[in-house]
Amino acid sequence: MDNYLLTGAGGFLGSKIFEVLSQDHNVLRLGRSFSNDIVVDLGKQVPEMAVPIDFVVHCAGKAHVVPKNIEEAEQFFLVNEQGTINLLMGLEGLKTLPRLIIFISTVAVYGLNKGEQIDESFPLNGRTPYARSKINAEHAVKKWCKKNGVKAVILRLPLVVGKDAPGNLRTLTRAIHKGRYFSITGNTS
Repeated sequence: MDNYLLTGAGGFLGSKIFEVLSQDHNVLRLGRSFSNDIVVDLGKQVPEMAVPIDFVVHCAGKAHVVPKNIEEAEQFFLVNEQGTINLLMGLEGLKTLPRLIIFISTVAVYGLNKGEQIDESFPLNGRTPYARSKINAEHAVKKWCKKNGVKAVILRLPLVVGKDAPGNLRTLTRAIHKGRYFSITGNTS
C-alpha cells in the first residue's frame, strides 16, 4: 500500500482529498493542528519525517484573505512560499525521496481579471501577494523536483466549489439560503 503525505488536510480541499485517499492508502497528515499525524508549522519549521513517503499532496496554504497591510501580505509568502520550501527541505531527510509531488496552486498566478482561454504556456502575471507567493512556490517545487529526479504535478485550480466551501462562495451561499437575492449585471454588447 502506498504512503501519501498530505498537507492542509484540515482545509476545505485537503479534507476532501483525505476522505478519498484514506479509503485505499496510508495517509499521513502534516499541519499545525494536533489532529495531524505530523504537527508542524511549515511557515516556520522544517518537518521531520521518519516514515517512507511515496506521494506528496501539498494543499496547505493561505488564501481567501485580502491583506490590509504589509504584515498581512507577508503572511502569504511565509505560508505559501516558505512553507513549501520547508516541506521540500523536510523531504530531503527521508531515506528515499517520494516519486511524485502534487502541488496545489491557483489560476490567480495568471493575473487575469476577465475570462480568457489559457493554457500552461500563458505568462504568470499574478500581482497579488497570494498569486506571487504561489508563483514563487511553484518555482521552488519545479527546481527541487528537477534537482532530485522527482516528478511534479502543479494544479492551478480556479474557485473550488463544494459543500461547505470557504471564502466568497460561502458568503454567497449563506446569503441565498437566507433568502437574499442578487442581481448580476454586465456588458450585454
